[in-house]
Amino acid sequence: MFRTFAKLLVIATLLAIGCLVAGYYGLFQEERVLRNYQLAVEMGGKRYSPLWLSAGRTAISEKTGHFFCQAEDLKYLIALAKGEVTFNDNRDNPYLDGTVDYSSNKAYVLTSRHYLNVVDSVTRYDIIGHDAEVAHRYVPDTDDPYARVLINVGMTRSSAGRGSSVVKDEYLDATRLLHDVYGVSVRFDKDDEARLVTLHFDRSSTIDR
Repeated sequence: MFRTFAKLLVIATLLAIGCLVAGYYGLFQEERVLRNYQLAVEMGGKRYSPLWLSAGRTAISEKTGHFFCQAEDLKYLIALAKGEVTFNDNRDNPYLDGTVDYSSNKAYVLTSRHYLNVVDSVTRYDIIGHDAEVAHRYVPDTDDPYARVLINVGMTRSSAGRGSSVVKDEYLDATRLLHDVYGVSVRFDKDDEARLVTLHFDRSSTIDR
């Protein structure tokens, strides 16, 4: 009986260690960083490349249908959501019908330096609403309702004197943020064969939170 208990204890310990390691590397994470995909935006039944909105700095949750992006790309997503862009047709890529031109001079996100203490600082992002006032202020590494730290599964990052570690970055839940600030819902379709994620924007009163 003692040997059986000892074996079970060893198995339980190994399983616990395995779960911890899997969690550390993001294997249980429902969100997926779109490292090996390209983005497209649907307009009038056509697909356009959003150019500066980089897939590698965005993520999706197929469970909730939510789309995430890093703060520096939020201005492009807002311009797309508000329809203040131009769609240029060309067929350089057979999977796409053209590109997006961000020609608006409007300031969708204002940035400034925010000091955490006398030494450390981060970039503060003020998101401008319909009334040209600040609708939401995002400061990285704080308790923001739209922010979530995601692991880029399979990627490591090196730092001087600290070796390598898994890549973790803070993302904003763009689905919730765009809905709450602008009343616009962003949905996506994922085509694994084409390695393409297509975004769709529409006005919706409800979203799955």
